[in-house]
Amino acid sequence: MVACCLWTAASALAAPPLATPTDSQLVQAEQEAQAVLMGTPWLATEAELEDGWEPLRANLALQEDGVTRAQIEADEAEVLLRRVRGDVIAVEEDRRAQQAMLQAFVIEAFVLANGDIDPTPDAASVASRRDAPIETVTEDLLRSLTASQIQLEALVRERAEREQNWAVAEATVSARRSSRDRAEAMVDDYRTRLGIRDEEIQARTDEAIGRNEEPRLVSVGGFLVHVDLAEPMAALLAAASEDGIEFGGWGHRRVDQQIVLRRSHCGDSGYALFDMPAGQCFPPTARPGYSQHELGLAIDFTEKGSTLTRSSPGFGWLQMHGAEYGLFNLPSEPWHWSTTGR
Repeated sequence: MVACCLWTAASALAAPPLATPTDSQLVQAEQEAQAVLMGTPWLATEAELEDGWEPLRANLALQEDGVTRAQIEADEAEVLLRRVRGDVIAVEEDRRAQQAMLQAFVIEAFVLANGDIDPTPDAASVASRRDAPIETVTEDLLRSLTASQIQLEALVRERAEREQNWAVAEATVSARRSSRDRAEAMVDDYRTRLGIRDEEIQARTDEAIGRNEEPRLVSVGGFLVHVDLAEPMAALLAAASEDGIEFGGWGHRRVDQQIVLRRSHCGDSGYALFDMPAGQCFPPTARPGYSQHELGLAIDFTEKGSTLTRSSPGFGWLQMHGAEYGLFNLPSEPWHWSTTGR
């Protein structure tokens, strides 16, 4: 056997693994950067704009690291492939030499059997085996050929595997470079989008404000509500108090306050703030310009300082009596009661 072939795949596995970014880490970083790219131009403070750079820069750095690491792995895969290719060549040469030796031995053994030694270069090797039976020497050479054939087949399989690994590694490098290019484009796009954010936000906010007339409001028991709801609300609070239920909470909410809530519950993008359906937010939150709170016709109730839940005594009381005062529950929000149930 040739000495070069003592290097095996097992020795390669013994090397410490590279700290390569995983596919999920790279995808997550890109998604976070994309979220910033889409979200920050809407309703962002200067401090938040500065914070927005962090995911974008982190994504770019990670994608660049991914390219570097992938290239290292591709280079190592190529080294492994070249080594196994060299091993295959060496074993093939070794087998040819063994085959030639076997052929020479058989010929020279035949000559020796007839008492006529031809002084060929291999005569010495034949003479050195004169004390060994021909069958024994032949079996030794055949076993050696068989072992080298097995070794060659294993190396050919390993070569095919290394070629596949190298091809995959090269494809990974190409994919990583594409991700890195996208990260660079997002950084450039972010700079562009920041320049128009203020105009976009103001235009959509003005549109939401203009959707409804300014409501006539009055304060009832700490709740700012539409004048049409004032009398029923006062009666509801008095009746609940007589039954031992003390409600707190809030009523009217300005459009800009609704936008702040949408930002918290729905997301930072322009779509999330102004266009995403209320049911896709958590908790569900009406779009600016479409909330009953903006009209002063909705109440978010609290009890003992906590938002109502379905197990709250106040929720049970409202279920029994709310409709008597013109208030109906939004099923997805135990605390939210309005004149329309929305």
